[in-house]
Amino acid sequence: MSEPAPLFSVIIPSKDRPVAIRRCVESLVQLVSCAPPFEVIVVDDGSRVPCASVLQGLSPPFSLQIIRLGHRGVAAARNAGVARARGRWLAFVDDDCVPEPGWLSAFFRELSRAPNCLAGGKVINGLRGNLYSEASQLLVAYLYHAWNGQPYQARFFVGCNMACPRETFLKLGGFDESFLIGGEDRELCRRWRRVGHPLCYVDDAVVRHYHELNLTSFIGQHFRYGRGAWDYRRVCRRDGDYVPLESLGWYFGLLTWPFRRPELSRQESFLISLLLGVAQLANAVGFLSEVVRRAIR
Repeated sequence: MSEPAPLFSVIIPSKDRPVAIRRCVESLVQLVSCAPPFEVIVVDDGSRVPCASVLQGLSPPFSLQIIRLGHRGVAAARNAGVARARGRWLAFVDDDCVPEPGWLSAFFRELSRAPNCLAGGKVINGLRGNLYSEASQLLVAYLYHAWNGQPYQARFFVGCNMACPRETFLKLGGFDESFLIGGEDRELCRRWRRVGHPLCYVDDAVVRHYHELNLTSFIGQHFRYGRGAWDYRRVCRRDGDYVPLESLGWYFGLLTWPFRRPELSRQESFLISLLLGVAQLANAVGFLSEVVRRAIR
């Protein structure tokens, strides 16, 4: 007798983070007693140490599949996981994240009342003492604050914490696999809104993000985001969508955002504000480098 299909398929792309992927999968055990039935699909995107060997010996109380690909990027990895999914709903989380116990239940409540919704949850920095990780996560928090203010009229969610109906995801063609350096989550959000389906923010669907960064990797991350932003605008131009530049007030709000966070000291706020400025500069350089690279191809 075949096992009944779960309600959720949790998709986790992973590449070269053996400690993180094991921690992420182990953390999902705490969801079992308070979440709808779910399966977990780990997609190994060409890791040097295969995820199958890293996860060997685990006997979780849920179905666990491990798929191994050649290195094709996070968009292709997530799509490969969806291709094997059996759940009515999909939940995406990254390997360096740890969901809180109520994560999947919160998505279940929202998706049950808004069937065609693309839902995004809250992402919290798990490395409180790392100012680079804190700055990177505060940038995402500011984007959510600036762009996702109205219920069911959100504009953007990060791919490390989102959920949606599998059928709608497949009808829209999934993540765009031409995005190799970031931006695939933003582009999916754009396409979701473009067909008239809502994006809804779910504040109590929480994951903690353990993304270890130093100055070099912080700058490199935001440089790649800039390159990905060029790809995003390329696709928007192709579809006739206009992407306006943000106002000076928007950037002023970003740089002052750390000073509005009660959990930060004055010194931390100042240093993180500087890092947010560095991130925007790296983003602009990455964008321009992609313009030049495409022009000379």
